[in-house]
Amino acid sequence: MKVTIIGNGIAGINAARTLAENDKNSKIEIYAEEKYHHYQRPNLIELLAGKVKLEQIYAYPTSWYEKKNIKVFLDSKVTEIIPSSREIEIGGKAKTNYDKLLLATGSVSNIPPIPGADKKGVFTLYRVDDVFKIRKWAEDKKKAVVIGGGLLGLESGRALMNLGLEVTVIEFLPWLLPKQLDQDGAQILRSELQSMGLRILVNTQTDKILGDENVEGVLLEDHTKIPAELVLLAAGAKPDKKLAEDCGLKTDRGIIVSQYMQTSDSHIFACGDVTQFENRCYGIIPAALEQSRIAALNILKPNSISYHGTTPSTTLKIVGIDLISIGESHAQGKEITEFVKKDPERCLYKKLVTRDKKIIGAILLGDKKNALNIKRAIDKKTDVKEFEQKLLDEDFDWRKLEQR
Repeated sequence: MKVTIIGNGIAGINAARTLAENDKNSKIEIYAEEKYHHYQRPNLIELLAGKVKLEQIYAYPTSWYEKKNIKVFLDSKVTEIIPSSREIEIGGKAKTNYDKLLLATGSVSNIPPIPGADKKGVFTLYRVDDVFKIRKWAEDKKKAVVIGGGLLGLESGRALMNLGLEVTVIEFLPWLLPKQLDQDGAQILRSELQSMGLRILVNTQTDKILGDENVEGVLLEDHTKIPAELVLLAAGAKPDKKLAEDCGLKTDRGIIVSQYMQTSDSHIFACGDVTQFENRCYGIIPAALEQSRIAALNILKPNSISYHGTTPSTTLKIVGIDLISIGESHAQGKEITEFVKKDPERCLYKKLVTRDKKIIGAILLGDKKNALNIKRAIDKKTDVKEFEQKLLDEDFDWRKLEQR
């Protein structure tokens, strides 16, 4: 059986590995738009900051692909899927067939509709070549603005500071990292980041990007002008579903998949950031890993294993500060109870969210030591009634929950 994978991100590569390890006879081909072997996107930040070289960000050496009998076609953009003949078109010219096709096209940068976003000196950061373009442009620049206060925006801001630029981060929402942090935790993080030299504006709308041909700054909604010779758009990402849409697969916000990671075409599967399962697009690494494994196993043995969703769990490191967000960390309602411990001087913030005496979510900023225990309690729906007032104590022994 010939399995063709479009995309060499973490979902595509993990699916290929699962296929190779479970069926030595499958012919596995991966088509990648970039000219670089698989790397994890968070490593782009270190590359931008100049802390690592290109060859250091690759997840596997070339020999790994050879040993797994995985054939990778780099710099080979798939331009069309032809389901009726089970073929894909590469670069608008060559065609190749498949028995099963796996779409792992990931996501693309979300470009906010800001006037002036097309000026020279305005960038997004999503690929290796983006890093090289930004570094070259920044060589003789002094000030930068990052639009977006999520993980990418904050880490990019740190990397630009490392290149010697004065950086301002602008966030439209009332606090930083709104998907991972609540307002109290975000305030502690913001204070810590500002003490490191990063200027941060929240609850702030960018009206337009200034300049003639080259960017000269940004104009805020309140008419404040912030000078900048480089602007980085870090306003999130969205599923890269164009190929699927163009060939007639069912899509919504992402490619709609079944519990077997199968699309509306029985010969085509999808996994990772590009998918939408039960009305949800996860866009996180744990989901990409789980979905890619399940997709691969169902390609080899149809309908053999089901996907039931992934407990949201994000593990980040923002300028050296650990942050973990698990489950329903933002849940609200009369049945919800929150337990919070904070120490701003140590950049420490811990919050547990319970419903019916069971932990359903958590935020851990600056201290991740009990993250696995908390996630296990969430997954198992462990009753914590007896210990809920002690769960955030430094000396609480989580083994007590395991022994019940």
